[in-house]
Amino acid sequence: SADEVRTTLDQALAACDHLIVDLSATEFIDSTIVGVLLQTRKNAVELDRKFNVVLGTAPVVERILDVTGVVPHLNVVPTVEGALAA
Repeated sequence: SADEVRTTLDQALAACDHLIVDLSATEFIDSTIVGVLLQTRKNAVELDRKFNVVLGTAPVVERILDVTGVVPHLNVVPTVEGALAA
């Protein structure tokens, strides 16, 4: 599924100025998805586009992002509305 997520995020990033990845309904992610999110954020920066990740999800997802130390790098916000205001 990581390849599908990567492809979807790449396509979305190519077509927008502000990519919001909403993980609020996500119940689990692994390190490959964390890597996809980091790469997508890097691509957004290189393309001068806004990028946010919405959490408010299962505690295990937030825990994985916390433990890996990527939260500060992903422009995490609690809601889609917060991302739109960013």
